[in-house]
Amino acid sequence: MSNLFTPYQLGPITLRNRTIRSAAFENMAYNNRPSEDLYNYHTAVARGGVGMTTVAYCAVNRSGVSFDGQLWMREEIIPELKRLTDGIHAEGAKASIQLGHCGNMTHYYTCGCMPVGPSSGFNLYSPTLVRGLKEAEIMELVKDFGRAVNMCREAGFDCVEIHAGHGYLISQFLSPYTNKRKDKFGGSLENRMRFMKLVLAEVMRCAGDDMAVVVKHNMYDGFKSGIQIPESIQIAKEIEVAGVHGIVLSAGFVSKAPMAVMRGAMPIKTLAYYMDMAKFWWLKAALHLVGRIMIPTVPFQEAYFLEDAKKFRAELKCPLIYVGGLVSRAKMDEVLGDTTWNIGRLVSDNPQNILSENLTCRVYFRTTFESDEMVCNIMKNIAGKDAKLRFGRPRVQDGSDVVAKDVALWQKAMSVTAFGGDSPSRFEVLDGFESKPVAFGSDAPQLSNFPRKILCGPGSILVAHRDDEHILLKDIETAVDNYINIFETIRSTTK
Repeated sequence: MSNLFTPYQLGPITLRNRTIRSAAFENMAYNNRPSEDLYNYHTAVARGGVGMTTVAYCAVNRSGVSFDGQLWMREEIIPELKRLTDGIHAEGAKASIQLGHCGNMTHYYTCGCMPVGPSSGFNLYSPTLVRGLKEAEIMELVKDFGRAVNMCREAGFDCVEIHAGHGYLISQFLSPYTNKRKDKFGGSLENRMRFMKLVLAEVMRCAGDDMAVVVKHNMYDGFKSGIQIPESIQIAKEIEVAGVHGIVLSAGFVSKAPMAVMRGAMPIKTLAYYMDMAKFWWLKAALHLVGRIMIPTVPFQEAYFLEDAKKFRAELKCPLIYVGGLVSRAKMDEVLGDTTWNIGRLVSDNPQNILSENLTCRVYFRTTFESDEMVCNIMKNIAGKDAKLRFGRPRVQDGSDVVAKDVALWQKAMSVTAFGGDSPSRFEVLDGFESKPVAFGSDAPQLSNFPRKILCGPGSILVAHRDDEHILLKDIETAVDNYINIFETIRSTTK
């Protein structure tokens, strides 16, 4: 059963389905303000049925503009943005806008000042000299993000997306490749995350309880000296702690590793065509000469971020928003995951040979991703508006918060009484073997003749109970080795 066209609660807002137009640069903000082309584009996307459309990169101040055709947030463009959001809402979609600062990825001609970044130096890929930000300037930039959020609310946006990836300013502070600072904003990962955490705290404060906040995050930078997945997961956990309503998983530095962001061949001729000859003749010439060498072709693969995104799904609780090479309905459904459910035996107070107007049953369901809302909608449609429904859900080990969350969600949709619930199944943990709580059951506790109970198996829960349920050969090989080690460990510790 597909989740794609079911409603989704993203923080304080409800999307009519689970599709979002990502924040891909439109180049339609002529003179850095909304245009008729930008209005027509996003209202057309909304008319097509998308759940939410995202107006691409909008700088929080003038110095954060990377291209001439980009927005930068200021009071004078709010009426034009309000017209845009009104048009999107009239088509039934939600409106989001991406906020960020480009840092060193710009030029004096574009942003009106020497480009700034975490550290002073030379950005080879712009190319331009870069001035390192002073601490007072960093704190003012934090406030700029908050001011931009307030203006977005005034302009009618339902959601803001904070750009913390792709080698823009927040990403530059996070990456050891671009952050060479020696103060509290550089060095250790904790220090490199400080600017991001300050920005997110200010954004969440200004967003309040009526705006959704999502963050675009790099799973990896795309080159050896940048951030890799293990460190990126740590950063993602801090983003989650900030209380955001979703994380958009992407990758790559658009300046140094653009083909980590996308796939295929870079359109060198098209890029050069749209460059201003008077300002960037030298860059245009260089692009023609060495563009293919500096930006090699990477073959396209559908859903090319999916396997890496699953690593983040396994470590995070908050909603994740997938981007990267989705072109088919089948892959979209695979990313979202399926829900399997069945209705148990119908029961009434009457004898079995007498029909009753009142029946009860238990509904059993298993979810792959966050699909509780879909289950609620299905049950409402089956039971009807006058039905009184009682739901019980097995508790997971150390997971009482999960039960509380689900019950609260269901109570918004229908009459719910929570009942019962299985006690957590606790298994023996052996020294030297990795273990973690999981949200599924096992018959192992019923094996009374086996006083020592250990649960261990191959494969991934992320593909369980789906049409493509499978176990990789390498996982089976690993499991065999683990079984042998477990048996030997138990034998050595059993008298």
